[in-house]
Amino acid sequence: MLRRNPPLQYLFYLTQIGIAMSPLSNNMLFCELSKNPFPLYFVRGLNVCLSTDDPLMFHYTKEALMEEYCIARHTWQLGPVDLAEAFRSSVLHSSFEREVKAYWLGPEYWRPGAAGNDITRTNVPDARLAFRDQALREELLVVFESAAAGPLQAVFSHSSRHPKPSNANQIQRDSGRAMSVDDLARAHETRATDRRWKTT
Repeated sequence: MLRRNPPLQYLFYLTQIGIAMSPLSNNMLFCELSKNPFPLYFVRGLNVCLSTDDPLMFHYTKEALMEEYCIARHTWQLGPVDLAEAFRSSVLHSSFEREVKAYWLGPEYWRPGAAGNDITRTNVPDARLAFRDQALREELLVVFESAAAGPLQAVFSHSSRHPKPSNANQIQRDSGRAMSVDDLARAHETRATDRRWKTT
């Protein structure tokens, strides 16, 4: 499970893979609310949102998603900004059309950080999303610099127990061409722009 695998959590963080969680359903099936990893993932910056699961089985009102948010609010002491950020993430995770997401989040919703935020629609302060974006960029920079600078001789020992792989030289050449964080951000914006035009 993801909550028992910190390295996998780190990869989810770096790639910002969306995670939809249903604490009430989890509470009934396999994970008590007090042990649910949602607040931990949220604080660490993983791309999480709240969702429902089998409302007829696990919820008690017609507003199943509202139940999830109310329980999360009171169980984990989430503030208004935290809830607004989770709301925003849920729209980004959804399969709504681009126009619908733009209506709820703003016309530049696909851009990372504060650049893609419209506080009049999301109620998420620019400072929160700027912090999230800066923290992710700095973490990616550490990863890229380590990949670019690391001579693989330190990893691939010449001893018989750790033989050097046949493609080690190619790996080392490729690692020297690691993308910078700015390159990654530009590539992300380009892909997002391409997706926008393809849907028009």
